[in-house]
Amino acid sequence: KIGNLFTSEFEQETLVAAAAMVRRGECAARGAAFAGSEVVGVRSARAIHRAWCRRRAGAAGAAAIATATARKRVGLRSIENDMRTHAEPWYLLRMAAEASETAAIVADVRDARPSGVLRIAIPSKGGMADETRKLLKDIGLEVVLSNPRQYVAVLRGFESVEVWLQRPADIARKVATGEVDLGFTGRDLTAEYSDPQEEVVEVHDDLNFGACRLGLGVPMSWHDVHTVNDVLSRFSAEQSPPLRVATKFTRQAKAFFDKHNFENYRFVLMDGALEASTQMGTADVIVDLISSGVTLRENLLKEVEHGTLLQSTMQLVANRTALKENRELGALTRELLERIEAHLKALDQYNLIANIRGTSPGEVARKLSRAVVLRGMDGPTISTVIPPRSEESGMYAIGLIVPKSQLYQAVDELRRIGGSGVCVLPVTFVFERESKRWMKLRREVLEQSGLV
Repeated sequence: KIGNLFTSEFEQETLVAAAAMVRRGECAARGAAFAGSEVVGVRSARAIHRAWCRRRAGAAGAAAIATATARKRVGLRSIENDMRTHAEPWYLLRMAAEASETAAIVADVRDARPSGVLRIAIPSKGGMADETRKLLKDIGLEVVLSNPRQYVAVLRGFESVEVWLQRPADIARKVATGEVDLGFTGRDLTAEYSDPQEEVVEVHDDLNFGACRLGLGVPMSWHDVHTVNDVLSRFSAEQSPPLRVATKFTRQAKAFFDKHNFENYRFVLMDGALEASTQMGTADVIVDLISSGVTLRENLLKEVEHGTLLQSTMQLVANRTALKENRELGALTRELLERIEAHLKALDQYNLIANIRGTSPGEVARKLSRAVVLRGMDGPTISTVIPPRSEESGMYAIGLIVPKSQLYQAVDELRRIGGSGVCVLPVTFVFERESKRWMKLRREVLEQSGLV
């Protein structure tokens, strides 16, 4: 049936025969082979099916065929790893068909993209969407959407840039395949749906929102369970049933259990409301995103010691190949990165302006230097105040940047040394001499391509 979704020439009798062979897993093999052949263009579906059945590869073999064809077209290396985490033939079949469909779609999208157009993907709805659009607006980049029902917007002032509104998980996938060049998504999703060592590169690793953790949740009724080892020991005895794990993050969960040398588990795949699965009896534990932990507690679940798989936050990622090959994308990435870095650094700062009396700029500087909080980032700015009659007044204007947490202390110190008329202004950007993140990205990616 999955194969039938993606090919119009799937024979009815094949479906009937496949249903009869379901216990041997051959329906998955045949379905995946047809899906791979019709969509991606493998020479002969029947030949593939016969070859893999002779080798007794079953569903996994057919899934690998469809995946291999997808890899050849678009480099979806991560899908093959995802398949290894599932034993259920139906899921292997679904993954194979999705891999095949993705390969065809990506090829079409790449061919259809107008020349010179760069694509940025942002979350389409929810809190992450609001925060991302606010960040872009704060750094002077406004996303303009002519119709709220549309999923393609423009970036004001950047005619060659398209902004695509997508689900965060799809953003991670589409950056990996190259359908979009840059994407705003969570580290948890990047780790799950793409391989950071291959096609996805981190541009900015922490955008200061969307912080959460991927953690293990167990029932509160397990009073004797306090650590990960306690959880695993309950299912490590001989003849013990497998630990049922409800999660969407199968790759991260598999890596976690592999790290603890634990194999007696199986995944229960759910798209939402994982917290209810333990009370329903469909799972023993969950692996899901945790922010405050309130939702866990409200559903009679608890975290365990050493049960955090991953710390996540919102980040900006790019397609490595596109970044290497496209000079315009490199320029856009640098500007976007520097704006974000400068803005995030400014969020914790205030600009103080005040008048202070003194005999010379040097004397004023000495007064200010006695208090650490009044030394500014690289020292204060001191200038002469010119009164209305252009007479010497002995008054100087000073300006300095102070951390928000030390604002009142700085104002109090200014008053103590004779400061008056203290004005406090917000800081929008603090640009350094050079961006450390850009220099790192330049060394690791761009210099290898000869673009810089």
